Amino acid sequence: MEIEQAINGWIDTRKRLEKNWSQPIKLSDIMLKMSTYLSYIGDHLGLLKEKYEAERAKSYMEHLQAGKSASNSENLARVETAEIRGQINKLELTLKNGQNLVSVGQSRLRVLENEARVQI
Repeated sequence: MEIEQAINGWIDTRKRLEKNWSQPIKLSDIMLKMSTYLSYIGDHLGLLKEKYEAERAKSYMEHLQAGKSASNSENLARVETAEIRGQINKLELTLKNGQNLVSVGQSRLRVLENEARVQI
């Protein structure tokens, strides 16, 4: 799944979640879908981290071979890979927020299930 599709799916399920906090069956379905979208975001995050490390190392080595100092090479490599690092940070926050929301949703689902048992 493409990252844009996974993010859009995550956003859509989050909106659905806001409207279904009291409906156990819908809540369970939403948590499953949300977790699936988050797993795709996590997969893309892993690939992006791999790309970042490879590009940072390549840039660092190029600057070292050009005669720059190690610290200068490191700084230049960091600047050259800043955009990828920003994408990583954004996806990490999305993933963390999503995982927290899934956890809260699961807790809410348990509460609803317990309430249903008490009423029977």
